[in-house]
Amino acid sequence: MTKKEIAAKAARNREIQARMSEIYLKMEKEKREEYNAEEKREMEELQHELEDNRREIMLSKDEAAIAELRENIDRNKQYREYLQGVRQKREDNTVTLAPKSPTDGTSITESGAIVLNIQDILDTKENGLGRPFGQSFITGVEGDELYPYSINDVEMEEVGEIEAINDQALEFTNIKVVSRRVSLSVAVSNKAIDNAAFDLVAFVLYKIDKAWTIYFAKKNYSHANWQGNKGAFSLVTPGTITLDNTIGAQIDEKFADFAELGFDEEGCVVISPKTEARLKHTYEGNGVAAHPIIENGLLAGHPYVSTKHINYTLDGEGKYVKDTDEYIGIGLFQYLPIQQHGLVRQTVDATSAQVAKQNKTIIVFSTEISITELSELVNGNKSGEPQAFALFKVVEPASSNEIGG
Repeated sequence: MTKKEIAAKAARNREIQARMSEIYLKMEKEKREEYNAEEKREMEELQHELEDNRREIMLSKDEAAIAELRENIDRNKQYREYLQGVRQKREDNTVTLAPKSPTDGTSITESGAIVLNIQDILDTKENGLGRPFGQSFITGVEGDELYPYSINDVEMEEVGEIEAINDQALEFTNIKVVSRRVSLSVAVSNKAIDNAAFDLVAFVLYKIDKAWTIYFAKKNYSHANWQGNKGAFSLVTPGTITLDNTIGAQIDEKFADFAELGFDEEGCVVISPKTEARLKHTYEGNGVAAHPIIENGLLAGHPYVSTKHINYTLDGEGKYVKDTDEYIGIGLFQYLPIQQHGLVRQTVDATSAQVAKQNKTIIVFSTEISITELSELVNGNKSGEPQAFALFKVVEPASSNEIGG
């Protein structure tokens, strides 16, 4: 086979595995233990095609393609054997998902589990779940961390030639990062573990990726005032903003307020998909100079994120619900860093009575996460609210004529 044909076979194998995962996830979602007749027929056909493609790649003598194929198969095999070992032998079921000393046998490299790079897992392209422009994410932070602040400045004085000058004191404070345990549990049927054709690693990573992206979208963008990690929009008092053809100027004025306080970095605007749709058809300027508020991927010239979570909060019972109002958030997310502390641990439960009855294996991931708002104390601010973030309830214009060209 030519290299082009080999690449096509490899690409087709990825499509096959994605389709097999899709069929399996549908069965899981519908809480069925078996495939229906149509699914079973399709799974058998896909598996045969997968094996045929793998055999042809192995016979192609293309070393790079063979190495990539073997690596993918071996990684699935190692992880599958690890889960089967926990289930059958009741061996030690906790590993740290980061390389460490190889002498104790619990490192990722000895366990056969998959290496998790949190930065990669969180790098999503899904609408409304990605991290905002400017936000930093640091992994593997050890120990307690402090952010020191200078809360005042000193001033030059004009004095006489021999006149004594006044001593001026520089005052400091700090904010301590508070990390909180974050965990998720993934249930995988034993059928999936035993099925050599099923891409188990992709399935587990899919579940983890989805959980992490939703977690950080809720924290970054909603104004839900959780007891634990929370975003900056939950800490500010909402103002109002009018959704008309002056909204670009209104947003620029807010960024100017930030700049006046000394926060002159580029920021990010957070809107809902509904507001995004309207702003794509809301124009500012007149005649040939008129242009949409959103164009070239920017909102009034600023980066933006479209996400439903900007409109979400907590109700009186602590449930995460959609607010009755529409909101727009504006923020400098450089001042809302996320940190992952210590190690990421994986624990597997395959032997407890309840899990055994369900014919499933439970995989639990745990780590520590902190989300810290840093602008509150800058310049000795006494308001108790962030200075680099603002939240606005959307107000409709007095007349519908005020939207459009």
